[in-house]
Amino acid sequence: MIVRYLDPPDPKTGRATAGTEPKRIQMLSEGPIDVTRTDATATGSVRARVEALSPQGEWRQQAIVYCERAHMTFDANATGTAREKIRTFDAEGTRDLPVRVETDQFTGTCSRVDMNATSNVLRLSGAEQPVYFREIATGRQFLLDSGNYDYVKKEWTEQERLREMEPGDGAR
Repeated sequence: MIVRYLDPPDPKTGRATAGTEPKRIQMLSEGPIDVTRTDATATGSVRARVEALSPQGEWRQQAIVYCERAHMTFDANATGTAREKIRTFDAEGTRDLPVRVETDQFTGTCSRVDMNATSNVLRLSGAEQPVYFREIATGRQFLLDSGNYDYVKKEWTEQERLREMEPGDGAR
């Protein structure tokens, strides 16, 4: 397992400081995890959890990504806890086993997920097949070529070729 921060907690208390919401990615894999000073790659049934630290001091899941390969980069030359701060994160699936993304708002599958650590946005994209997602609250199902999901604001933006599936089209 490897844990790296999108936004680290206070290094002295391990808690959120006023006006912050520390976030981290916890990556677990059944296969190898290769770690260097500047990046980490996990392969083989990877689970990457995006978590936020609550004011009560508990890490709570905001999104989870299941994939075949995940990669993150971080700044090895930074000082203190910033050295463990993630710069980028990406996840890839295979044709037979696409990336699966779950949040409290939707579940979906896609070819690839990318995240720039300066934002709270997951970019879901499809290669040979479109991105599929199902809204948990309504059960409505959608296809799109790519789209951005802000896991803090819980909203989609920049959805390319979004189309709703008709009832009876079948779930993926």
